[in-house]
Amino acid sequence: MTAGRDVGVAVTGDHNRIHLAAPVHSAYQEQIRRIAPPQLVGREHELAQLTAFCTTGSGPAYAW
Repeated sequence: MTAGRDVGVAVTGDHNRIHLAAPVHSAYQEQIRRIAPPQLVGREHELAQLTAFCTTGSGPAYAW
């Protein structure tokens, strides 16, 4: 078997059959489904501000 720097791709002598494990799934999406409200009622002003912040082409940059 040979593998380059990125081991995500491997070439084998076994007709190039590569068996990979199932992808890992986090519980994050399930947690969000559990705690998020089904609708954001009465939050139009806040959502409008958030939309303006996210779509503006200028202004202060957001820092993580």
